[in-house]
Amino acid sequence: MIEFFKYHPLIEVPDFFSEIYAFIESADGTKSFQQKHYPDHFSPEFISKFKPWFEQLIGAKISGPSRGCVNITKFTGVNNEVPWHDEGGFDNGIKDQHSGSGEPQVNTDKEFMCFFWLASDHGHGGAFRFINDNTAELGVVELDPPGFLLATKYTLHSVERYSSQQFRMGFTIDFSVDQ
Repeated sequence: MIEFFKYHPLIEVPDFFSEIYAFIESADGTKSFQQKHYPDHFSPEFISKFKPWFEQLIGAKISGPSRGCVNITKFTGVNNEVPWHDEGGFDNGIKDQHSGSGEPQVNTDKEFMCFFWLASDHGHGGAFRFINDNTAELGVVELDPPGFLLATKYTLHSVERYSSQQFRMGFTIDFSVDQ
């Protein structure tokens, strides 16, 4: 299995990810943040192709993904730094955009996370910061898409301020490793 808490460049982004990239093309250019949820807003074709591709990518059989989201962010004059949180219940004030009612962030079902970075404007911030669950060391991943990082759902992480008017796009999913 591929190493956790380490940035891994994607050698090739699969063709079916065009569905995610189309989200940027259809996004409202006046909004600073927009979100698309997995699996609710994804085609059956994407869902059927993602799991076998992801299993090959990380070198492990998985259960899931059961939840995920695509976040696109750009600078529109307001602070867009994401505060420290995890995907296991510590939301630090982050609200779930999916609920529409401002409820606290939804917890993921599975114990592991994959954070994909698919687009950004280099040199404009937006680094992913995390606390390594094993060593308690601070890690910082500067944006250099496409690439990804594996972590647990309890990994504390934040995203620094992003100052570009070009969208930064991340795709996050949960999963379990089958033994």
